[in-house]
Amino acid sequence: NFLIYNDIDLISYEGAIVTSVGYGSIIKLYNNNIIIKGLNFYNSGKDLSIKSSCLFVDKKAYNINIINNNFLDCGFSIWIDKSNNNYFSYNNILGTINKIVSDRGNNIQLFRNCKTMVKNNYVYNGRDGIYISNSMYVDVTSNIFFDNRFCVHYMYSHNCLIKNNHFMDSSVGSAIMYSKFVKIYDNFSIYNKEHGFLFRDILYSKIIYNKSLYNADGIFLGSCYYNDINHNNFIKNSIAAKVSNGSSYNDVYRNNFIENKQQVKYLDAKFIYWNINGVGNYWSHYIGWDVNCDGIGDKKFYVTNISD
Repeated sequence: NFLIYNDIDLISYEGAIVTSVGYGSIIKLYNNNIIIKGLNFYNSGKDLSIKSSCLFVDKKAYNINIINNNFLDCGFSIWIDKSNNNYFSYNNILGTINKIVSDRGNNIQLFRNCKTMVKNNYVYNGRDGIYISNSMYVDVTSNIFFDNRFCVHYMYSHNCLIKNNHFMDSSVGSAIMYSKFVKIYDNFSIYNKEHGFLFRDILYSKIIYNKSLYNADGIFLGSCYYNDINHNNFIKNSIAAKVSNGSSYNDVYRNNFIENKQQVKYLDAKFIYWNINGVGNYWSHYIGWDVNCDGIGDKKFYVTNISD
């Protein structure tokens, strides 16, 4: 249970192992400008009620660099609490080995963070791969998430970026809730049991150039308004897009809906239109014609089926 109050560089070139032998947090940081590099964190406490973590960053600390470490069998792997200007990359994070997902801690937990970068990490076997709450300007880029409940989970967090990540074989790939001005660019979500991308109560966000394949549904929109959703690929999902609770006034265009078992499941009783200036989306089972050969079908396409 190491407590660090100095601004130090804690670096191992030989792969040193640090552990609290299953009790409490292994390392807690209480100062700024600290580098943690090359360590193997193993077997922290598992009491989630007291924030037991392999590495805990206190609100008094900021500008923390966590680079090229391994985390194994932690309560929470990394908990950053009310801290700003942090950077962590090239870490391998394996969460608590517990078959009951809800009893695992989050691999990365950020609460009230600002200007934090999470990049090039391999994150698997946690409750949430990364959970971000009440934060701003948190960027999650070029990470691989595997076998989590939610790979990426944002709550009440604004002006954030999620880019070029892989979300695989989890319950939900990316879950963004109660947030606004979020940019979700060029992510790849595959083989997730429920949603490839889940959006609940998000506003003024951009969802662009993402790919969603072989999920229960490719994208879920619930109470989402004024978002820009374009140039995404939804391929071979059970349901390509599930839409509920209004979710109107979104600009949905130039997306490809290809070979999904059901293209859209719409749970509401009002009309929504998915096109901008006459440019809509590509539907693999469109039956119509293009007399003027401009690449746009001349007949309107209604995505619902006879049972809706």
